[in-house]
Amino acid sequence: MSKFCSNCGKEIKGNVNFCPECGKAVNPVVEETPVQTTNTTTTEKTNALAVSGFVVALVSLLLNFWGIVGIIATVLSGVGLSQTGPGKDKGRGLAIAGLSIGVFSILYGVFQIMAIAMRITVLPFMGL
Repeated sequence: MSKFCSNCGKEIKGNVNFCPECGKAVNPVVEETPVQTTNTTTTEKTNALAVSGFVVALVSLLLNFWGIVGIIATVLSGVGLSQTGPGKDKGRGLAIAGLSIGVFSILYGVFQIMAIAMRITVLPFMGL
């Protein structure tokens, strides 16, 4: 295979790095090798405890059971919150919402218990 100088156009014989006529560097023939590309994008997964804590918190609004379901939602969401954040799993907002609703559910359950206790202890003395 003959090579020609890209500067002066003269034929270059042999395996040389410079043109013998003009002295310009000869471009070596480079074989192209296929480049393998890898997918370097990482997909962050949503934290399962954050999601389950949020779902249980929503359920606690319907089925409170004197705050017990709210306690479960608060624990799940709290653990989920500790496992989320920058460089960790997604779902931080779900965990915070689950915590908020869970605490509300606990407080509502405490008020239910207090109302039942008041009714039992106060109403008999009132003659009702």
